Amino acid sequence: MNKIKINGISNDAGKTAPKNRKRIFSLALTFALVLGYYLTHDQELNSAVKSIRAKHNIPGPIENNGEVYRLGMRADFADDPYQVGKNIVEQARQQDGVISDDVIDAVYPAHQWLAEIPVNERTSALLCNLWDPACFDFIWQHSEQIDALYQRYQPYVERFEGLMAYDTFIPVSKPAILTRYHFSDLDLLALRIMLLRTVALVKDGQTEAAAQKLAALLRFQSQQLIIVNEAVSRAIAIAEYKFSLDTAAFLLSKTPESAVNDWQVVYNALTPFDRNTVNMTSIYEREIAIYANDLDHLLHDTHKSAGTGLFSSLYLPLFYKPNKTLNTLYAYTQLVSNQMTVENGRFVIRNIDQEKQALLGFSLNNYIGNLVIETAVPKLIHLQEAMHELNYLQRLFRLIYNAKVTDDPAQLNSIVSPYTGEEAFIKQSHLCLAGDGSLNDDICLFFE
Repeated sequence: MNKIKINGISNDAGKTAPKNRKRIFSLALTFALVLGYYLTHDQELNSAVKSIRAKHNIPGPIENNGEVYRLGMRADFADDPYQVGKNIVEQARQQDGVISDDVIDAVYPAHQWLAEIPVNERTSALLCNLWDPACFDFIWQHSEQIDALYQRYQPYVERFEGLMAYDTFIPVSKPAILTRYHFSDLDLLALRIMLLRTVALVKDGQTEAAAQKLAALLRFQSQQLIIVNEAVSRAIAIAEYKFSLDTAAFLLSKTPESAVNDWQVVYNALTPFDRNTVNMTSIYEREIAIYANDLDHLLHDTHKSAGTGLFSSLYLPLFYKPNKTLNTLYAYTQLVSNQMTVENGRFVIRNIDQEKQALLGFSLNNYIGNLVIETAVPKLIHLQEAMHELNYLQRLFRLIYNAKVTDDPAQLNSIVSPYTGEEAFIKQSHLCLAGDGSLNDDICLFFE
């Protein structure tokens, strides 16, 4: 049969065009459906994230809890710190359970807190920089001034000793972005004076009493390092632990041979920090719990305050997935917390750039979530290194003690630097392990 042509066009072409349009429409519809599913579908929440959120959202008890006392430690001396802390916790629990600035200020106005006192030579020459090798010698030479300084600041020391009296420290507020953390010089002031008093005791021949006090302090600080779940608090706790351990090492060097065994109690108080503590597991878990509790609310409030509330309600669900964000956050914290290891006595820091890119690279349906993770998660690799170094400082103290007890200094050569593999060496009255020559200083403990 002859094909009919209209204006030179076959009638078959007229039939093909609608079919092509249908195919194109079908493909476009399929693409739109797939894209819509991709942009709106969220993942199932990881069971590990659920467990972390449940674990951290159970508030600790109020009774006999050192965290309650800690909340009120800076209250005026006329007030009971535990009662002030208890009032703050109870007020928070009447609301959303978060101990925020507003809650604290409503219970205890800012002007009633104790004023800060600088912990440096402006307050007393005895509060010199402990990182300076000459500082301990200065304190030793002027130890007769320590008692007067203690009498002046005794109430601050007693406040700190009140905290040490607690056995239990359990967070009393659910993790939240608005939680306030107190970083007070008054705690450091009390600690420094307590350390000064141990110097005075050894100078007075009371070595056993000084060793007992330092052992109790190191056990308390070790406990705090294990339980603290906030990055700045952990950094402060690391520095304070080093102060105490270096003080013990300095006083050991000043102890006559007949009394060296008195320091066995400090030796026994040194317990290596385990993998979870070194890897900052509790801090990363807290970050996950914070964002599990607050991220949705925070993002919506941010857009609302920017005047984009209506617009964000339309586009935010397309580029942010709550569950996927939390799952990715968990995977990322697992990656960074295991970045550093000790292998054959050497520190090994893995390059995680490719794995990080695989997790946090461009993701259209969770672009905002990935952006939040990359900017919000604390970078704790240097804190991990510092925690590993504390374990090495403990080993240095044990070696120094054993060398003095056995009168065998050759033992000091049995430890090598985790950075370079070189043997320990003496530098400015300190026994040291070499750093890596760039970002990390030598690991040193007082030794004479």
